[in-house]
Amino acid sequence: MNLSKQAITELTGRDPQGMAVTIYIPTHFESTPAAMTENQIRSKNLIGAALDMLQDMGEGQGAQQLLRQQMDGMADLSFWKSSARGLLICADNANLEVFHLPVDTEEYVAVTDSYHLAPIFGILQDAQEYYVLSLAQHNPMLWKGSMYGIAPAKISLPASIEAGLNLDETNQKSEQQRSAGGTNNFNGRGGAKSPVEDDRVQFWRMIDHLLCQKADTLLPLILAGTEKDLSEFRAHSKYPKILKSMAHGNFTSSTSQELFTHATQIITSELTDAMHDRAALAYESLEGAQPQLAARYIEDIQTAAETGRVDSLLIRMTRRTADTVRDSAEQVTMLSFEASQKLNQALQRAALAVWKTGGQIINIDEARMPRHDTLAVATLRY
Repeated sequence: MNLSKQAITELTGRDPQGMAVTIYIPTHFESTPAAMTENQIRSKNLIGAALDMLQDMGEGQGAQQLLRQQMDGMADLSFWKSSARGLLICADNANLEVFHLPVDTEEYVAVTDSYHLAPIFGILQDAQEYYVLSLAQHNPMLWKGSMYGIAPAKISLPASIEAGLNLDETNQKSEQQRSAGGTNNFNGRGGAKSPVEDDRVQFWRMIDHLLCQKADTLLPLILAGTEKDLSEFRAHSKYPKILKSMAHGNFTSSTSQELFTHATQIITSELTDAMHDRAALAYESLEGAQPQLAARYIEDIQTAAETGRVDSLLIRMTRRTADTVRDSAEQVTMLSFEASQKLNQALQRAALAVWKTGGQIINIDEARMPRHDTLAVATLRY
């Protein structure tokens, strides 16, 4: 299943039966035979590592059985038909759940008394649904997106200016010809607008009205289209949350993946990175003015988290890298883990306590971390 706050809340709301197994598996999201075979081998090796840990401990007979069943299921190529950048497996003696990850991840296996979900809490903190409006005078389209991708929204837009305004195409061409021949005197400097320009503005207003009436106006809207169409629509739109950044170009024949790539970059730069920067600045301000409300040692953070005092926990568990399981020069965001199991365990316990007491958990890139000498910092409520 895909990650959701509800699913993770349910997972963390029940105590693990016996030891908790957490496995992060990087995967190819292409469904080619070579990629699927590599996914199979990697998942088998990581599940095998978890089985070895359980056997060495003499623990988790139920978990071992569930993991072996999962390994058998992953041996079927049909398991890999649905694409994901990574997988998360959480298992105990009574339950096993598999989640698709929307970001790349390092390999990681832990067998402890609780699931290692700190970076997942950060992903859910960043999760943002949004709309993308692909503007065009023919075949405009509204898309709804999430951290996993975009799909057409359930709001139909008029297919063209003619369809939207019930114009007769022949009459419209006639108006354009008369305008070009000088019958109507439009100088573009305060005089009357051309009928074509008036129709286009009415078309944008019609689309905007549909969005304001039928869309969830609490969600941000990304505009995609040519410079002229974007500027005209923005000038007349009343949608309350249009983002400043826009996708420039003609997207009427683009794939959903192309639009998703543009949208993800805009959401990250305008919303996610901005939120991370505000959190880092808040910590730095407290550290300078009220140091008793700023914690940077994991022991202090863990104690504060267990007593419900942590307001925001900033963790450094992502990095930008091109070193992925795929052969690509493109840099991506990747979940990363400390080599020290002791440090990881302390951080995971602190993050779980913060999650359960309603605090923010922000998985911040190393470049934005207020202090580079620590894995985590926290702002405290009191």
